[in-house]
Amino acid sequence: MIESVNLFFEDWNYSTNDTDNGDWNSAAVEHYIEGRKVLTDPFFTRGVYAKYERSGDTLYFDKNYGKVVILYRGVIVDEDGLPDLTESESLAIATYVAYIDKYKKGLRENNKQILDIAETLRRDWLTKRG
Repeated sequence: MIESVNLFFEDWNYSTNDTDNGDWNSAAVEHYIEGRKVLTDPFFTRGVYAKYERSGDTLYFDKNYGKVVILYRGVIVDEDGLPDLTESESLAIATYVAYIDKYKKGLRENNKQILDIAETLRRDWLTKRG
């Protein structure tokens, strides 16, 4: 038997003793939320999480989900196995490390000038990371 997958509404479960069919207001809210996700995330796909088992390079599903979209997010690494970072990512990491170092040193020494430098580094890091 092939089970159909509803592609237009998010799968939702709601238990209540008020109605036989669940809370339709909740379903409308969930559908609205899922619709907003579609507009913001390029990797978002409607549906449910499919239960599966992995054996080697093969995935075995517990039932027929119809069309299954598999998303994999990996990290690109260099020949040494370290993450391959862009120049701006490296600069943002270095700025954050410098901020943490100065902040801790300023607290230890109770030095306002060092804390001001740390705050400048923090603001600089916030602009570099986004």
